Amino acid sequence: MTQSAQLVVGGPLLLRADEAAALLAIGRTKVFEMMTVGELPVIRIGRCVRIPKDQLERWIGDQARKTSGGGPLQRGLTPARGRLIFPTK
Repeated sequence: MTQSAQLVVGGPLLLRADEAAALLAIGRTKVFEMMTVGELPVIRIGRCVRIPKDQLERWIGDQARKTSGGGPLQRGLTPARGRLIFPTK
């Protein structure tokens, strides 16, 4: 199989925001926010902003490793007041 045929079979190397959102199962607006603050890796080609597929896969692996050793999530209902609490950075 030629290299160009492999690219077609494997899909695009650079993803649009909506494609990345579908892969991450989050909204397109959230992807744009993450791209803007530098949380997701991006490549700029003129006015186009794309997410490299291989770097996105690496980023997902890094995020999984960070959260897997951190113990249980720290959100939920507080016992005293029944309010939702969300940790801030």
